[in-house]
Amino acid sequence: MRFERAPRPRRRPGLTSLVDVVFLLLIFFMLVTQLEREALLTLEVGAPPSESASAPEATAADEILLRADGGARIAARPVAAGALAQALRDWAREAPAREVRLATEPDVSVQQIVSALDALRAGGVRSVQLVAAGGVEG
Repeated sequence: MRFERAPRPRRRPGLTSLVDVVFLLLIFFMLVTQLEREALLTLEVGAPPSESASAPEATAADEILLRADGGARIAARPVAAGALAQALRDWAREAPAREVRLATEPDVSVQQIVSALDALRAGGVRSVQLVAAGGVEG
């Protein structure tokens, strides 16, 4: 005699454990998230020097020109690309309260600008005016 098994009803996956895992992950990420504010650097974007008649005149000692080849001119002194970050930090530590005017050649990459800003911030500079030396293209 053969007995047939009664068909089993299909089980639906339980969502309770999935919801529990999601809440645990949410709590975990909320606890490990850093809630401190990052150090801020004031950045003004200005027009090229010839177009900015009302801007306060910066001395040559407070100007930096980033070149497209990776080098720069810091206070009218040329700096090679490999020594730029250290030169910016050292220069910024001399007088961190100064307002720096950071000019760029037309082909300078955004990464070069960000690296220069990071080096200036590491040196203590808190105010930078960014000026496109080749003109502002829109």
